[in-house]
Amino acid sequence: MAISTMSEDKNRLIDETLKTVFEALEEKGYKPIPQILGYLFTDDLTYITPHKKARDLLKELDRDDIGMRILEVYFAD
Repeated sequence: MAISTMSEDKNRLIDETLKTVFEALEEKGYKPIPQILGYLFTDDLTYITPHKKARDLLKELDRDDIGMRILEVYFAD
């Protein structure tokens, strides 16, 4: 059962952005999951490194859309 409420293009953009952010955080020596969660819970972009323009990429997305995408992937069949 498909539960996505967003377009495939938007889903792809979120997926690619999160992968880039994850990689950038790892490259800078951070633990990506707590850093991304910190941003999602607080809306504080200082949790995200500017390396690889990760901060700029992430701020172009809506935090609610990111959260919905994460849950959609988690609960997908």
